[in-house]
Amino acid sequence: MYWLSVMKCLLIANGKTCMEYKVNFIVYIFSAISSNLIILLFIWSVLSRFQSLQQWSFQEVFFLFSLRLVAHGLRVMCFSNVQRLSFYVRQGDFDRFLLRPLNPLFQILIWYYHPASIGDLGTGIVCLISASNLLDIHWTLLSLGYLLLIVIGGCLIEASLFIIVHVLAFWITDAQRIAPIVMMFNDYFSLYPLTIYNTFIKILLTFIIPVGFISYYPATAFLSRTNEIPFTPMFAYITPLVGLSLFTLTCMFWQVGQNHYQGTGS
Repeated sequence: MYWLSVMKCLLIANGKTCMEYKVNFIVYIFSAISSNLIILLFIWSVLSRFQSLQQWSFQEVFFLFSLRLVAHGLRVMCFSNVQRLSFYVRQGDFDRFLLRPLNPLFQILIWYYHPASIGDLGTGIVCLISASNLLDIHWTLLSLGYLLLIVIGGCLIEASLFIIVHVLAFWITDAQRIAPIVMMFNDYFSLYPLTIYNTFIKILLTFIIPVGFISYYPATAFLSRTNEIPFTPMFAYITPLVGLSLFTLTCMFWQVGQNHYQGTGS
């Protein structure tokens, strides 16, 4: 309860801080919305020309896009401040997190949330509802509960990759420069069905940088396409397990990095 109380207080304070700059707050939200709509427009233009991608229609790719965007929006909302770890380490500000009686990672996560997450998450939810209507998907309490687990699992997978890259700041001061390279795999490769890629990319996006579990694999379950999954149909149902397992390993890696931290000496 103490952690929840602290989180509530900090989130309220962060919200008030963001609202002090209302124009910036609104610009961030609409920038996120517009950038996502531009990506969606690009997908539509490609599929309007080629009709399908490995027999995936625009409506199905739209559902894939939406599933990934909801998970991404949740990740940005809850985990975006990790990208400041390099700054905290360089400036010696990380010491402040160590001195407080709270887990340092937890403190960093709740210290700030990015307004763009509202645009990402909101757009993702609207797109997911629209895609479901286009595909005539009939939701039940069970399928909605599973969808929630999928979104949380996808969020944890993306968050794990995000944190792993930035934890390198404990060893490499400019670790944030590596992040765009790794996150590119999520931003671009998870937008389309894995079946359009060669075997090497399929293995990479399943076992090395497992962004396939964020949208493609669970989408096949909702769209009744599990028969086309590259490795085993079971992959359509294990996103929550993959997310939880990867996030647990990520927290262990964080602890290793934190133990290596020696301060700035100032």
